[in-house]
Amino acid sequence: VLPHMQGLPWPAVVCIIVFRIVQGLCVRTYFNPDEYWQAHEVAHSIVFGCGHLTWEWLPQWKVRGPSHPAVFAVVYQVLALTGFDSHSAVHWSPRVFQSTLAAVVDLSVWRMALKLYGPRPARWALACSLVNWFNGYCLVRPFSNSMEAVLLGVALAGFVEGRPLVRWLLWGAAACIIRPTAAVVLVVPWVVEIWERGGIFVTVALGAVCVSVSVAIDSAWYGELSWTPLSFLRSALQAREKIFVFRVVS
Repeated sequence: VLPHMQGLPWPAVVCIIVFRIVQGLCVRTYFNPDEYWQAHEVAHSIVFGCGHLTWEWLPQWKVRGPSHPAVFAVVYQVLALTGFDSHSAVHWSPRVFQSTLAAVVDLSVWRMALKLYGPRPARWALACSLVNWFNGYCLVRPFSNSMEAVLLGVALAGFVEGRPLVRWLLWGAAACIIRPTAAVVLVVPWVVEIWERGGIFVTVALGAVCVSVSVAIDSAWYGELSWTPLSFLRSALQAREKIFVFRVVS
């Protein structure tokens, strides 16, 4: 991401990263339980052997995959190996890490605006991204949505800049592994890319690899052949059916 910051001085890049980190540390409010139950707690369970896992992680449901919390588990593992796993470090490190990644979204906005409109509009686009209150409120939190936004930002910036299909679509595939709904955002740029340059076979191959990696990760976590998007869909349909039956009976 960073090597393509044409026209944006490195001090400015550093300032954007520091701004997001400070912003992340200043956010002390509570927004959504997934910030903890789908990130910190699961990662803590992976590395330190203790952490509350909600019903979604139970083997009979399997509606959550470990791809997203595994990223923060790497952060925790580094802290454990280096001996810096204090209470404060364990508490704040996921927020600092995600805040750093949030800056990647800002830089991706800059890249897209620079390519499409030029330097001056790019500066305004970057400013709008930085002062966007919801970016500051949500993007710095360790949600899977936030990680999805980071990966999609890099993928879309690569598409706008005209980079090879495989290079930007790899980031999109990573976003889909973290959160399958990312595929919806990628449909339009993918269709444009295929229409203008071709590459359908590369896409099929990359999609197969993406699904295979996702299945492998989920299966390793649950100890049996699993794919959480499919389990999630099945659970949602079952819940909808039960609600429908309840309403008819009542």
